[in-house]
Amino acid sequence: MNYWIQNSDFSNPTGLGESELVESAGQLLGILAEYDWAKENAYEEKCLAKNNDDCCPAGIGIVSDEGHILHICPKMTKGTAVVHLHHEVSTKILGFIKSTKDQVTTFENVPQSKLESAIKNFLANEYAAILDAFKAYAS
Repeated sequence: MNYWIQNSDFSNPTGLGESELVESAGQLLGILAEYDWAKENAYEEKCLAKNNDDCCPAGIGIVSDEGHILHICPKMTKGTAVVHLHHEVSTKILGFIKSTKDQVTTFENVPQSKLESAIKNFLANEYAAILDAFKAYAS
C-alpha cells in the first residue's frame, strides 16, 4: 500500500508525496498526530473566506493494492475528521448478473479517536468494518 499527504494548497510536503510506502498503522497514526493539520485548516478557512477555490481540505490518503482509498481530512479545531472511503459494492445488472461498482462513502464529523481503528481496518482490507463503525457519520 501507498499513502500521500495533500496540503490545502494542493501541494505535497517534501517526502510525503503521492507514492510513499505504508510501513505500518503506527507510521500513519504518527503522521496524523505530528503533521501540522491546524495550519492547513487555517489556510483552507482563509482561502474559502476569500471565495477562492485554489484550496482544498488537507488530508492523508491511503491506497490499497486493489485501488481502494481511505482519505482522511483532519479538522483539528473541531477534533474531528472528514473521511472518504473509496470501495467496491456488490450490485446486479439486469437484476440477476452479479457485478461490482466503485463507490465513495463520505463520513463527516468523525471523532479523531476513531481514526486508529479505521486505519487498522483499512490496512487489513476490512472495509465493511469501517462502513459499519462509521455509519452514524455518513453524509
